[in-house]
Amino acid sequence: MRCVNTIYAQCVKQGKIKDPAYNIYQQRLRTKKEFRRQVRIENAKVKDTEKQRIMETRTKDTKLFHQLVKSNRKHRGNTIMDMHVGDICMSGEQNVMEGFKQHFRNLATSEEATVLENRQYHQQVEYEIGLITEMVKDKNIPLVTLKELQKGIKSINKGKSADIYGITVEHISHAGKKLEMLLLNLINLILKEGKVPDMLKKGLLTPVFKNKGEKNIATNYRKITVLPVLNKVIETIVKLRINPTVLITQNVTQRGLTAGSGPANAALSVEEIYREAKDNNQEYKLVLLDAKSAFDVDIHSHLMKRLFHAGIDDKHWTIIQSMHTNATSAVKWNGKTSELVNVLHTRSTPGRYPKYGSIQALHQPSS
Repeated sequence: MRCVNTIYAQCVKQGKIKDPAYNIYQQRLRTKKEFRRQVRIENAKVKDTEKQRIMETRTKDTKLFHQLVKSNRKHRGNTIMDMHVGDICMSGEQNVMEGFKQHFRNLATSEEATVLENRQYHQQVEYEIGLITEMVKDKNIPLVTLKELQKGIKSINKGKSADIYGITVEHISHAGKKLEMLLLNLINLILKEGKVPDMLKKGLLTPVFKNKGEKNIATNYRKITVLPVLNKVIETIVKLRINPTVLITQNVTQRGLTAGSGPANAALSVEEIYREAKDNNQEYKLVLLDAKSAFDVDIHSHLMKRLFHAGIDDKHWTIIQSMHTNATSAVKWNGKTSELVNVLHTRSTPGRYPKYGSIQALHQPSS
């Protein structure tokens, strides 16, 4: 800890440099990584010591017994035994999991009123999607190179939860050349066919409390879905390929889901307009819209149409379409996993929305 503080103080003294070319920045990263590693080691030692103490203790050790009971009660403090989904209350641990499944399935289903209101337009889009599918199916795309694969694996965030098969990106990144070549051949077969196998579209969905409202109300939870690692690799490769095309057609005022930009950039233009209105003694109104569960309830054929018109007109379009077709998830709750259910995958990151290049074009204002 002393070493970390010393390096950090030196870094602050030099102006918090974040350029990898500077030695002080590299030292800070190394010391932070080593510190976190030591913390994990010490935590593991504490757990092992506790397990050993339990194994070696006498049967009639009431003190340890009450310690374990107290500890277990602390861990179970967040346990809920009933779940409200709409007007329905589901009781029991198994029914709570069923409630989450029903809630997230409902989120992935477009409201009937919306579909009926725009039925003619929806039918037109579905017809157009059929034409697009025929147009792009024979437009082959370049095979993935070893360099692309390595770059894709490297760009995926490390230290994340395992997928439904118990695999993490670390398994792949440290597996060696033989597995790399095997993955390369497998991914190229998928790109040739233009179809992602259903087994790579099985997500592991964890409900996460939003820290507001009652814990037994389903709408107070958001879903975090972990996709199979190989799906993430394919997604990353496709994203890196199509991003240049998407950025050309992207609305110039868009700030979200755009690399190198963010809310601060959007706030600048709002601030300037506000100041100008104030200087000119003009009325100023700011309207903010929060699209609730926007990506969940969107009709995705409409988004795929926008993607095609954004310039993605080859088998990359087919791959993206395939990723969203027949996608399933298993709900993970209290250490248990449900059976698979048809719930659309929202590739969740800290911002809850897909870090997916194609989506940048799909959320533009309609012209």
